[in-house]
Amino acid sequence: MESILDKILTQKHGQEIRAFDPCGMVNNLLRQITEREQEVVRRRFGFGDSEQGETLEEIGARLEVTRERVRQITKSSLHHLSEIGDQDDELQRFLRVTEQLLGSYAGALSDEYFIEEILNFSGISTGSTARQRAERCLRFLLDEVLGEHIIHRPSDTVLKQVYSLPTANLDLLKK
Repeated sequence: MESILDKILTQKHGQEIRAFDPCGMVNNLLRQITEREQEVVRRRFGFGDSEQGETLEEIGARLEVTRERVRQITKSSLHHLSEIGDQDDELQRFLRVTEQLLGSYAGALSDEYFIEEILNFSGISTGSTARQRAERCLRFLLDEVLGEHIIHRPSDTVLKQVYSLPTANLDLLKK
């Protein structure tokens, strides 16, 4: 049985997302910033030795800087990665596919369903360590690098957590 994502995407877009490797994309982006920035981002978002992100204090202690300095490095690194992402052809192709998917559902999909569909369509096996790593990388790309284009909205009294387009009419979704 075909998934909804299979039905929605054109053959061209299907090939683009099947080739999508969220961890490879994160690694490619990180190679474009300084080693210090890479270390901070890897540690903060759980791309390093630990699968859990480290606190500002933990990173600061390791680098012998204040937690405020770690916060500043993180913020500037994410800004830089977002700018790089705006110029990255592979990431822009992925963005077009996700915008098409969200657009076909009034601009929003539940967090869990959206992530699962992208990972399932990408062919990353369920329940594996690679799947968990891929989900962390995918969430990082969506939340931190593409955050201006794809918005992660928290749950409220009516709606679950959703990923949405900036133009999505949430009042209409709530009705």
